[in-house]
Order: sequence, then C-alpha cells, then structure tokens
Amino acid sequence: MEDVQDIISKLSNHELMKEDLEGFLNSLTWYVNQSGFAEDEIYGWNKQVQFILEDSEDFFFSVKEPLSDHPVLTVNYGSVKSPHTMIKTDTDILMGLLCRRIRYSSLNPESYVVEGDFFNYQLFLILMNMMLYELK
Repeated sequence: MEDVQDIISKLSNHELMKEDLEGFLNSLTWYVNQSGFAEDEIYGWNKQVQFILEDSEDFFFSVKEPLSDHPVLTVNYGSVKSPHTMIKTDTDILMGLLCRRIRYSSLNPESYVVEGDFFNYQLFLILMNMMLYELK
C-alpha cells in the first residue's frame, strides 16, 4: 500500500516520471482488483489495450474471467495480436499525460497516437482516475 500511496502522491502533484511506469502499472492493477467500484467497470470487458512505447517494454491490459463475480485486471508485458486499442508514444509522454504534467494540446499529434476503439482507452483513464480519487 505504501508504494500505491507514493504513486497517488506523484499523480496528484504532477510528478509521475518515466521511472515510475512499473510502480504505476502495479498500483493500478492492485487498486482495480481490490475495489468493488472498479470491478464493476471491468465486468464483461473482454478487450485488450496495447501500449507501444518507443523507450520501454510494450505492455497491454486485459481482464481475466471478465464475466466472473470477480474479474481480474492484468498487465502483461509484450504485445498482443490484434488489440482492440493501441497507444503509441514514449514513456515520458505517457506518464506526463497521466499526471497532467503534459497537456495533450501541447504535443505533436504524432508523438501520442491512439488507434482503434477509443472507449477502451477511456476505460483505462477512468480506472486511473477512480484510483486517484478513491485513495487520495
């Protein structure tokens, strides 16, 4: 929980950096998998959101047993074949956007690309914001 609080603090203070990626991913999956509110959001969600990062290992989110009483959000390193949504960027831009240290409007559009079903990307952001506000 201490690591999660550190990530929450960095999110709140616009200080999330490239080196915080693994801690952020671990914190998000921990939160979603213990929160009844977040569990409701991922119930029935049988999609993958792939992150292609120029300077870090690629990863994707998926849900194990999406129709069970307790679906489980997982983060997997590597690539998934035919993801529903794909985000292409670098780690610093991703982390900067997540903690609002960087504004999307200030970016070159080619430096942060979302392809596919935009709803899946929005679900990722909803889960992150739920974590931030529920644990803050």
